[in-house]
Amino acid sequence: MRVSVTWFPKGEYERALATWPELADEWGGVSHAEYCRRLEARLRELTAHGILVRSVAPIRIDAYVAWCEERDDDPADDGSRAAYSADLERLGGTIPWPPGRNERCWCGSGAKYKACCGSVAPASPEPLP
Repeated sequence: MRVSVTWFPKGEYERALATWPELADEWGGVSHAEYCRRLEARLRELTAHGILVRSVAPIRIDAYVAWCEERDDDPADDGSRAAYSADLERLGGTIPWPPGRNERCWCGSGAKYKACCGSVAPASPEPLP
C-alpha cells in the first residue's frame, strides 16, 4: 500500500486548530515544530509496518475548504482530508517523503532533513492502532 499523509504547514496548522476544535483535542498546546516531529515519527511507524509512505500532502485551508465545497464534503472529516491528500498526490501537489539527508526538510523549516525531522528517533515496531 502506498499513501500520502496530510499535514498542515506553519500558519495553516494554527488556523486548523482554531477552525476544527476536534484537532485541538489531540494537538492543542503542541507547537508546529513538535507537530512536525510527531508526524515524522508516525510516518516512520507506518513505514516500519510495511506501508509505503509516498509523500506529505500540505493542507492549505482555503484551497481545502473550496475543494470540499465542490464535492459537498465535510472539511472536518478525516475521510475528506484523506481524499484531498490522494487528490493532491494525483495532481503533483505533495512533498516527496522521505527527503534525502542533505535535502531541505519536508516540514518547511529550511533546515536539512538530517538536522531537522530526519533526526527524530525511529518508531517502535508495535502494532498500529
